[in-house]
Amino acid sequence: MLSLLYSSIICLPLVKNQAVLYPLPMKVWMKFLIGAALGLLAGFVLPVESSKAAIDFLSRLTIRVGRYAVLPLVLFSVAGAVYALHDAKRLYKPLGLVLLVIVLSSLFLTFMGLCSILLFQPPRIPISGETIVETVALDAGGLVEALFPYSGFSVLLNESFLLPVFLFAFLIGSACALDKTNSKLIASQLISLSKIFEYIAGFLMDIIAIGMIALACKWAVEFFQIYASGVYNTLILVLGIDFLLIVCVIYPLFVSFVCRGHKPYRVLSAGAASILAAFFSGDTNFTLPVNMKQTREGLNIQSAINAVSHTLFSAFARGGAALTAAVSFVIILHSYSSLGISFDTILWIAASAFGLSFLLPGLPSGGAFILLTVLCAKYGRGFEAGYLLLKPAALIVCSFATAIDAATAVFGTCIVALKLNMTEQRI
Repeated sequence: MLSLLYSSIICLPLVKNQAVLYPLPMKVWMKFLIGAALGLLAGFVLPVESSKAAIDFLSRLTIRVGRYAVLPLVLFSVAGAVYALHDAKRLYKPLGLVLLVIVLSSLFLTFMGLCSILLFQPPRIPISGETIVETVALDAGGLVEALFPYSGFSVLLNESFLLPVFLFAFLIGSACALDKTNSKLIASQLISLSKIFEYIAGFLMDIIAIGMIALACKWAVEFFQIYASGVYNTLILVLGIDFLLIVCVIYPLFVSFVCRGHKPYRVLSAGAASILAAFFSGDTNFTLPVNMKQTREGLNIQSAINAVSHTLFSAFARGGAALTAAVSFVIILHSYSSLGISFDTILWIAASAFGLSFLLPGLPSGGAFILLTVLCAKYGRGFEAGYLLLKPAALIVCSFATAIDAATAVFGTCIVALKLNMTEQRI
């Protein structure tokens, strides 16, 4: 019923006072916003118990549709982009600037999260008697080993960890650029395949927009249960204020300052669809095609820098996870002890959250909460099970983290493209 209502909204314009069935030229972010609004409304009106199975199924199906074309899109887009950048002798400067923006944004977000929660002085959360069932670790060595499986074609079998695919595509694009005589046909095919999968991603975007109803509905049902408990309202308030300040104020101001003469809120409108998708899915791989498609079309960023930048941002720019994990960890410390937090502890939280966030590329969903569990384990001193206090609110932590990371990718890619003059027209 809700999907029919959604279709009627986007497909029934009035011409001479009569309804005509053809699609409106509606922007993607508006479709996503309508889908999310209908989903939130459904979370209010639908009977939870009788609808839960259907909502869960449709949510999982939407995630699968969104991630369906991610791997081939990254493979062919990055390979074609690396070839183009290498051919233009502009490969390493864009890569260096992307990595610099990733590091600086993650550092800024980590300290912003700490400052915000220390200013709010959150109330204590009741200590639970739940015990640790299993421990989680972030293995840097394992990530490096996963970059080089025993067979290069094995990278096409891991749909979650995209860095091996990125490296494989990088090598293909570089090899083609070094031997243009023998690889001219292959290079043209790579570029053509990247365009084809961009079209496929665009086609899937309309399906995802309808699927946003299910994602937002599932999110709303879980959120209302968390909010009704009253325990996590301060966490919701702090993360909500941080999110709005970052996305609506700080990032636009930064674009205005660094790239003078450009319209920062046009960047925000281009990234609105991906931010919505990230918030309600909590999945960076699900968000990646939306990011690539929307910034390419909405901001006219050249394909060469767009593909490389967004893939690296999706893997490494997890400052949102660092922010939410730092905020959550301070709340845990405050709940266990009424004593203040020392300056040394604050520095430890900042350094640990910042550093460990770069070990999350293999965790496209749930990474923020896993980072929190690792912080608790590394801090020790009886806090190993502290993350269990916030386990019921994991949805909130991961939603805000992924949405902030999506916004970072959009604004970061825009800044890199503008500074290197790699847009097709003025933004």
